[in-house]
Amino acid sequence: MWLREQPYRVLFSNLADKDEGAIVSALGKMNVPYRMSENGSAILIPASGCRFRSTEAVGFLCSRTNSVSFGMAK
Repeated sequence: MWLREQPYRVLFSNLADKDEGAIVSALGKMNVPYRMSENGSAILIPASGCRFRSTEAVGFLCSRTNSVSFGMAK
């Protein structure tokens, strides 16, 4: 019997290196599994619970750091 691997969906894409590092670090602290896209331009998380985890990740990042800009002007 073959086990199918769970699909992953984009959490964030086209981030500055600094922002990408902060997000990957936060995901690790939250024990959220993640992958980088094949071309390295996107952070992917499991599709199951994606909406909740996306909200949780953004909330965590916003509450813990001012270093992630998400491409917005400060």
